[in-house]
Amino acid sequence: MYRKYIHHHILIPRIITLLTLFVVMGVGSAWAQTHTEEYDYDGDGVKEAYNVVYLNLGSGDNSKDGASVANAVKDWATAYGKLPKYTGKTDADRDAAWDKNIIVVCDKSGQLSITDANTGKRPATITGAWPWVDSKGNSPVPSTIQGKVNLSSSPRIGADTKFKYLNFGQGMLSMYLHDCTFDVGCFMNGISDNLTAENGALRVEGDVSKAPEFQVFLYANSQNFDPSKTTGGLPTQTKPVTLTIRSGKFGRILTNRLTGVDADAVKKRYVMGRPSSPFLCVVNVDIDPNTSTGVWNTRNDVYDIAYLCAGMTQGMVYSDVQFNIKRGTIGTLVAAMQGNSHTATATVGISNSSFFGRTEVNINPDRNEDVTIYRYFATCFGRYTDNANTKGTSNAAFYGKSTLNMYGGTIESGVFATAGGITGLKSPDGAYHTTDKFIPYLDEGADYVNYPFMGIKYQPYDETGTISMPTFTTTLHGTPETIDLTKTVTEMNIYGGTVNGGVFGGGYGFSPEMPAERAIAGAGSFWGETKVNIYGGTITGGVFGGGMGASNYFNASTTEAQRTGFSTVASVYGDTHVNIYGGDISDDGIFGGGKGLTSQSAGTQTVWDGAKQKENVSCIATEFADVAKVYGTTNVTINPTDPEWT
Repeated sequence: MYRKYIHHHILIPRIITLLTLFVVMGVGSAWAQTHTEEYDYDGDGVKEAYNVVYLNLGSGDNSKDGASVANAVKDWATAYGKLPKYTGKTDADRDAAWDKNIIVVCDKSGQLSITDANTGKRPATITGAWPWVDSKGNSPVPSTIQGKVNLSSSPRIGADTKFKYLNFGQGMLSMYLHDCTFDVGCFMNGISDNLTAENGALRVEGDVSKAPEFQVFLYANSQNFDPSKTTGGLPTQTKPVTLTIRSGKFGRILTNRLTGVDADAVKKRYVMGRPSSPFLCVVNVDIDPNTSTGVWNTRNDVYDIAYLCAGMTQGMVYSDVQFNIKRGTIGTLVAAMQGNSHTATATVGISNSSFFGRTEVNINPDRNEDVTIYRYFATCFGRYTDNANTKGTSNAAFYGKSTLNMYGGTIESGVFATAGGITGLKSPDGAYHTTDKFIPYLDEGADYVNYPFMGIKYQPYDETGTISMPTFTTTLHGTPETIDLTKTVTEMNIYGGTVNGGVFGGGYGFSPEMPAERAIAGAGSFWGETKVNIYGGTITGGVFGGGMGASNYFNASTTEAQRTGFSTVASVYGDTHVNIYGGDISDDGIFGGGKGLTSQSAGTQTVWDGAKQKENVSCIATEFADVAKVYGTTNVTINPTDPEWT
């Protein structure tokens, strides 16, 4: 559409300007510094006013007015100071403010530095091209982008921020509880593909070259966890923090990141939120292929987001997370917690990366081809990268409720509750409980200073009930909801799209990112209740209420004790529910239980050890009788809504 625009400078007679300056002196003149320009972007014939500041971080001059490229200011604080003060209270107020407040980056070498002190809490759009259409109504192309910001100093933003038509350098960005949108025209040009495994570059068929070294965290900070304080390990949230992705290429997106391994960090870090005040966040992925591929990104990787995860690097989090996927390609989506990059030991007290709360993933594209996810895990993913540490185990654990609503798109490698991680605390009947030795119990009545991590006590499942899991209260959807963390549930609702590899209510008994010497006994097991509901779509690998067995850990074991621990992988300790209302399901079939293993003869096999394939590994004969076993009641209901369904 042709869009008219008019470059407009406010002209005020000199005498009026002088009188105005005299009036406002002493009471603040921020509004008088604002430079406005008027454009008609929606084609309705009405020009809207924009507050525009030009910023040149390399050669700008703060003594100038910032009203043009030639008069650009030099630093972020000065640029934000020339925008109107913000007094809004609602998301609508914020949207109006960042749509009107424009900071134009005019050079290609500056650092992004928009902390609380710099921004004055003013919402704004940061762009490398202005205006957004030319006289013929054409949008900017990369050759016209004059602004690039680098993130090598790992900055955080200090106000709700929208990025648009901007080139990014590699690094890490923390939203720090502020809403952030990567709008159209964002691209990561020249970013290397060498994001390390330690930073979440999970392998895809052994290839780590598809992970750009560009990372975003909705929150990244270290907080003391003091149970005597109502806010706990997180600043008070009045609403969920929201990240929206409409363009760009990302190596890793985590909802939060807390790290540290030294003695001081052991007592202060690894805790996010609390049961009465969980971390609330929403991630929207709606990447327009017209601005995220082709001329906008010259990199050759196939993913818009290589790794998307609700968990942190290590530690524990109380959280309620919602992912809304409308358009985009994702390498690995972990709906809750990624595994620990350090081992868990009683002396250090690091937990097995535990997630408490709720996670919901909605895959709702307009067309099936709009969404592709290579690997999907509904709760957690076993991971270990600290190969220099030779003691202890490492894992990922989930407690609470996980829901998948899939209306379209494609998941290439199956749907699982977890891979190599563990899910749930105990079976619904109480007969079975997790084998995790490092469950992070909240003990508010104790002397928290003497505990690692300020109030968190790590110990195996407490059969006496002296220390119990707290309930979890969330307001993510506007009204208070309570979740019993002792009753873990996964629910997978498939309404459309394609799942290659099958749908499993339980877990997968192996993770290629977790070597056998680090994996916990019973890897991929689930203590709780699984629900799989198929309303439509195409499932090429069958439907299972239970998990999927694997012999990798068993074959890689060097002792009988290890083999015993890995002879029960992918088990479900609780009831399973499979409800079929429609859909196209392959000949692999419909099962209330899990997908086990056939007997193994003594000899040699090829196994994956978490780093590479190993051939001719000695294997002992075994029946695998307890792999992917369901210790509960399996319930299968086939009640198609289409009378022609077979």
